[in-house]
Amino acid sequence: MADREAITLLDAIRSNLGGTVEEGTAYEEVRILRAIVAAESGEAATDDYERVELLRAWLAATGNVTAGTDGYEEIELLRAIAENYNAPILTGSKYETIRALEAIRDASANLITNPGFETDPSGWEGSGASIARITSDAKFGSACLEVTVGSPADLAGARRSSGEAVSAGTPYTGSLWLRASSGTPTIAISLVEYTGADAFVKTNTQTGIELNTSEWLQTSLSITTQATTGIVRVYAATFGSQTATFKVDGARLVAA
Repeated sequence: MADREAITLLDAIRSNLGGTVEEGTAYEEVRILRAIVAAESGEAATDDYERVELLRAWLAATGNVTAGTDGYEEIELLRAIAENYNAPILTGSKYETIRALEAIRDASANLITNPGFETDPSGWEGSGASIARITSDAKFGSACLEVTVGSPADLAGARRSSGEAVSAGTPYTGSLWLRASSGTPTIAISLVEYTGADAFVKTNTQTGIELNTSEWLQTSLSITTQATTGIVRVYAATFGSQTATFKVDGARLVAA
């Protein structure tokens, strides 16, 4: 794995996670992996750790997906790590190692801490709707969030409960994968900025998103925060008074 492109991607992941590379005699790749494991609050990485052991520690720190045993151990570990990050590995002409690291790099920049509901719906709440983690369908991993609006309502759905801390005067892009559980509900997604005291600042909303039961649809929009440092919440809600049941997966909010 130790080529320059892989090391550059690993260092971008390390930067996204806030890890610090320590000086030392170990190879650069190993020192970056140690910083990643430490940033993920994983098992302490000592000088005795080699690359595969660090990948195992990284996997253990990121979730409950286990690595397969069908082939080369490093790529099996990276596949599992990517799955823990809800990071789909795209097809393409690059080596799978590079594609896996690209997926993890993009996912590790995500400000939303529970984007895929693999364990529970923590960090999310219903607004005029009920929410539940389900395992009968998912865009990524093995679970998603199902939102049920039981009585006709406009702008009823799910949102991040506490929001994500953002920096002043910075553009952010948010996205969600959505799918109808039944019927063809029409949905809106919003990025809403609040001050640190939870006072409304501004919003950007995409409306008229028509869902169906046959496919997942990705929707995205952007917002540039104002001078007040605060939070941004991601919303997915009905557009127009209606009952609706729909699914959410792969939530994302990143600095653009």
